[in-house]
Amino acid sequence: MKVRISRIALICIGLIFMGLVLPSQSFAFDYEKHLVGLWKFDEGSGNKTKDSSGNKLKGEL
Repeated sequence: MKVRISRIALICIGLIFMGLVLPSQSFAFDYEKHLVGLWKFDEGSGNKTKDSSGNKLKGEL
């Protein structure tokens, strides 16, 4: 019984290890198609910000 539990534990640990180590398939979302505006804020430098998306939407706080 003790040997059987050890084998099951090793199998479980092996499966967990493979799930963590082996790369999974992933994809990046193409946000540029749906991007309206991208404002990069710099703390402490005024109250206006430039639109980095290319849509020329200025921001003002």
